[in-house]
Amino acid sequence: MAHMLSFGIDKTVPKRKVIRTDKYWIYYDDNTRDIDLWNGSTSFTLGYSATKVHQEISRGTELVTRAIANTFETIDEIDEFSEVICNTGNFEAVQYTNCGTTAVEAAIAMSDAYWKQHEEDKPLILSFTPGWHGTSALTKSLGMPPLNTTPSNRHIYGSSIENIETGLADELPRIGCIIIETVPWYRGWIEWHPNEWKKLREICDKHHILMITDDVMCGWGKSHEYHGYKSFGYGYQPDISALAKSLCAGYVPLGAAVCNKKVSDVISNNWKHGHTVQPSTGGICGALEAYKHIEERNLLDKVHWIQPMLETLATTLLNKEIITDYKTSGTVLFMNFTNDIRQSGMSNRKQLRVCAPLIADDEYFETINNKILTMYNQEKT
Repeated sequence: MAHMLSFGIDKTVPKRKVIRTDKYWIYYDDNTRDIDLWNGSTSFTLGYSATKVHQEISRGTELVTRAIANTFETIDEIDEFSEVICNTGNFEAVQYTNCGTTAVEAAIAMSDAYWKQHEEDKPLILSFTPGWHGTSALTKSLGMPPLNTTPSNRHIYGSSIENIETGLADELPRIGCIIIETVPWYRGWIEWHPNEWKKLREICDKHHILMITDDVMCGWGKSHEYHGYKSFGYGYQPDISALAKSLCAGYVPLGAAVCNKKVSDVISNNWKHGHTVQPSTGGICGALEAYKHIEERNLLDKVHWIQPMLETLATTLLNKEIITDYKTSGTVLFMNFTNDIRQSGMSNRKQLRVCAPLIADDEYFETINNKILTMYNQEKT
C-alpha cells in the first residue's frame, strides 16, 4: 500500500482523519476536536478561518494563474505586497520563494551575488549550532551538521558571537555572511542577549560581512512587529532576512528573502536566482490579505495580551511543580516538564512548545491549560 513519507511519523501511532478546521480547532472523524499547541510549527497565525484570505488565494489563482518575474510579468498585488514586506522592515528588495528552506537559500544567494559583484573572495558562511535553517543539504548543514549529507568547504561554525573575532580570526577575511536564527529554537527558546545583537552588527560592519537573519519561524506574527529583528533583535537590522511560514497565515506555502539598499544596489542588475513559479499569484494575494487582516484588527498589538497569558499559564504550572522552568516571549512558550510527555503531540521528551495564534482568546488559554494538565496526569500515571 502506498504511503506518504514525512519527518517524524511514528508507524505505531494510528492516523487521525481531519474533516474540518475552524478558528483554532481541528476536528476529526471520531467526533473529537483538538488544538495544535505548536500551531503548525508557528505557521497559522490567524487560526484556520480567515475566510477572506482563503478567498483571495482562490481569486488570485483563478484570475491570473501565472505571473513569472523572470519573464518580466507582474500583477498589482505582487507590487503591493513587495512594498509591504520591504517597508515594514526597512528593506529595499525581495526575492519570493516557495518555502522557508528556499528563502534561506535565496538569502545566501544574495550574499554570494553581492561579493561576486565586488569581485571579492568571500565564500564562507558562518552559522551557529544547533539550529534549524531548512531541509536542503545546504540549509541542514548550517544548523545541524550531523544531518549534512553533502560535504562542503563553505560553511563554518561559531561557538558564540563573542568569540568570532578571536576564534575565527584566520577565516574572517573570507566570511561573506553570518546567518543566525532570530531566536534559536531547536533545542529550546534561547534568545540572543542585546549585547550579542550589538556585537554581531559591529563585527559585520567592521569586517565587511553581510548579516543574515533566519526569521522564518519568528517573523510575521510571532511578536508585536512583522520582522523579528525589531522585537527579538532589539532593532539591530540585518542586511538580509529570510521569511516564510506565516506570510500567508500558513494557508499556502510562501517564502521570501529581503535585502537592504546596500545589497540591493549591488545585486539588482545582475540577479540570477529564481524558481520555475515565482511568485505564486495565489500565495501573494493571500499574503496581502493576511496583512490587511492583521492591520484592520490591530492583531500585532494583541501580542501584548497574549504574552502575559502565556506567562500566567507557565507560572501556574511551575507553582504546581508540573514544569521545572520555562521561557516565553511574543506568542511563543517553551516549557520543560518534570515528567516525560512524549505522547502529548509536538513535544521533545520533557519539553513542550506552544505558539498561540493572534486570534487566541480566553477559551483558547483555558483549553490548552486543561489539555496540558490532562497530558501531564496521563503521563504521570
